[in-house]
Amino acid sequence: MSEFGGVDVARQPYYFANGLMIRNSICAAPIDRQWGLANGAVSRWDCDFHRQHARYVGLDIVGSAYVSTRGCTARGSLSVAGDDMISGLQRLTTTIHQQGARAILQLVHAGQRAIAVMPDDQWVARGPSSSKTPPTHALSVAQLAMIIEQFGQATRRAMAAGFDGVEIHGANHFLLQQFMSPLTNRRTDSYGGSLVNRLRLPIQIVRRVLQEAQSSQRPFVVGYRLSPEERLTGA
Repeated sequence: MSEFGGVDVARQPYYFANGLMIRNSICAAPIDRQWGLANGAVSRWDCDFHRQHARYVGLDIVGSAYVSTRGCTARGSLSVAGDDMISGLQRLTTTIHQQGARAILQLVHAGQRAIAVMPDDQWVARGPSSSKTPPTHALSVAQLAMIIEQFGQATRRAMAAGFDGVEIHGANHFLLQQFMSPLTNRRTDSYGGSLVNRLRLPIQIVRRVLQEAQSSQRPFVVGYRLSPEERLTGA
């Protein structure tokens, strides 16, 4: 069934406000297949997967590329944390474009849910507030500024790799949702307390990503994934 509201979404092109056109309104949602190489580089399995799934959709969102080596969601996830990742990501965008779809890269920082990219007995994750379960150190304001810039640089790399946009991952209890939630954000500075304060980091990241996106010489879209619920004790 491809009709929605009387429109055949499988055949009708869709235009974003900035002029980016996709051939239809069907989107391949971001899936973290965890087929990346040990350092987060794109593997041939990643390309094979997206070659198959980009054939009929208008938009193919590549899931969970971590912007920092301290923000990896799972082993095998893709990295956009360094310029050495660009060439592999470029192979991936070429694969998607060859199927006729547009390519979006989802940007993520796992925060207190992050794991070490390589085995590390001294690993301690970083999040909004310190915690024993999971072991977490509270991020300093200076470290937050670094993370904001990491999202900006990840956007630059996504553009260099040929992606048509990025999606900021603010869901699944990763860092941005951790800051928005009063259950995981117990800070008393300007990044905690009121909803306005808890939204400060996500908004600053959005602004930095948009700033980087404005330098694109072609239509480049920016999205934000938001969780409408929490699945933590006390929610």
